[in-house]
Amino acid sequence: MKNFIFLLMLTTFGFSQTNESLIDKLKNEDLKTIFQSYLNQEKITIEFFNSNAKANNAENIVVTNQENIAYYEEAISKFQLLEKHKEYIYTSIRDKKYDKDRKLIYDRFVETKSRIDAYYSSRLAILKTNYTNLTDTTDNNILPSKICMQLVPDNDFISPTHETCKNLEVTTGADKSCFANYLRSKIVKLVQLYLPGVEDTLSISSLFQFVINKEGKLVFDKFLKSSGSFELDLAIYKGFRRLAISTVFTPAKHKDKIVSVYYQLPIKMVFNQE
Repeated sequence: MKNFIFLLMLTTFGFSQTNESLIDKLKNEDLKTIFQSYLNQEKITIEFFNSNAKANNAENIVVTNQENIAYYEEAISKFQLLEKHKEYIYTSIRDKKYDKDRKLIYDRFVETKSRIDAYYSSRLAILKTNYTNLTDTTDNNILPSKICMQLVPDNDFISPTHETCKNLEVTTGADKSCFANYLRSKIVKLVQLYLPGVEDTLSISSLFQFVINKEGKLVFDKFLKSSGSFELDLAIYKGFRRLAISTVFTPAKHKDKIVSVYYQLPIKMVFNQE
């Protein structure tokens, strides 16, 4: 029954009309070639999200975190190409004579976004990841975040941190809070660089998981709770990626041994776009 419901979801993500009928409805001939180019890229993008929303192991999608990173990198490429076609259309239909065609095209943009979000959400619902370290094949025993929260200095566990928090010389509990706040504030600032422009207030809530490895580097794993929008999750991913490239942290220690740990970070943001 579960398989049937999932299959039904995937087969109902179609468009309300075919590309050919949509092109035929355009009143302005000069728009048809431009919009056809968009539809060609749209097809490639939709096929990418569709193919990556299908189970590859029983009822789940099972990949390494590195394969999941590759998914987001490819998604960025596909999405950016689609956005370039959209921007070109936006600049091409400003004239009043395109009013009727404009609504038809904008409705298709909204429909496409909903379809991408649907495939993306379906993928997240059945996604399972396994951690791999590309630079250290022996780094395969990662401490789960729940265990890390339960361990205290009496158990010879030292949480990961950053020099900013270490220099404050605070207690262990305060150091954990400092580190979480440091991560959150840095990522939120970087996410703002990638947010789409909107007219109204934008509220984002998500939870994602990553690894702080033995080298003190952040390695993306997966979203545990989506913001509800692929485009917003992508902004969070890009912000995280930028922080991971630019910053090195102090790794965790367990019984005097440097270890890699899973880390879960909730993100809540509210922006008033101007």
